[in-house]
Amino acid sequence: LSDKKYSPAPPPVNIPGSTATDANAKAVADMGVRIQSAKSAAEQSKLISSEVEAQRTSKVGVNLDEEAARLIQFQQSYQASAKVLQIAQSLMDTILQLGR
Repeated sequence: LSDKKYSPAPPPVNIPGSTATDANAKAVADMGVRIQSAKSAAEQSKLISSEVEAQRTSKVGVNLDEEAARLIQFQQSYQASAKVLQIAQSLMDTILQLGR
């Protein structure tokens, strides 16, 4: 975006043969163009702001859905490891009982 400063509308030019209605219509049309330009600039600024915020979040932020999925994966891995140890302990107890 540029650093354009919006100045007030220039004073109406007195064109020979023009009426007050013509001058008024020109002033209203100029005002409409300026309003549309301001709206367009505001929408563009909002879009740029949203894009920058999304980029910032993707670099800095934490995605809670991904973190929850990873937490569940680690929990399941831990449970599987605990089950392997439980089976190993059961096998060792059985082997020791057979040797008695």
